[in-house]
Amino acid sequence: MVKRRQLSDEEKQTLRAMLQREVASGRLYLHEAARRMRDALNMTQPEMARELGIAERTYIDFERNVGNPTLDTMRRVGCMFELEVKFGPIAALHDGGALARSKCEEIRRRRKTPRPRGKGSGPKKS
Repeated sequence: MVKRRQLSDEEKQTLRAMLQREVASGRLYLHEAARRMRDALNMTQPEMARELGIAERTYIDFERNVGNPTLDTMRRVGCMFELEVKFGPIAALHDGGALARSKCEEIRRRRKTPRPRGKGSGPKKS
């Protein structure tokens, strides 16, 4: 296992300030911000998960931008850097919102596909 260099308090403050500026400008997605926060704290993914009080797999998936984290999980990650989860305009994102727009389109398509509801609405058994 690689020994990580401990960051000085000044280095940590500098990294936190840089991260807060990038978040405020809309240049970071949540999963990117989580990775940057963890790096600023000089922690591994398992250490970060323990610190947040969430499952290791949940945190790893969050950082990889897969899975479906709860609002509570996102808030826990943000709270470590005094950040909050909130809505913002898609166009303000650093890529012009291309990823966010594709996710929105995917959600709209799924909403239009009717799902079977209620007892007996599934396929009939022979």
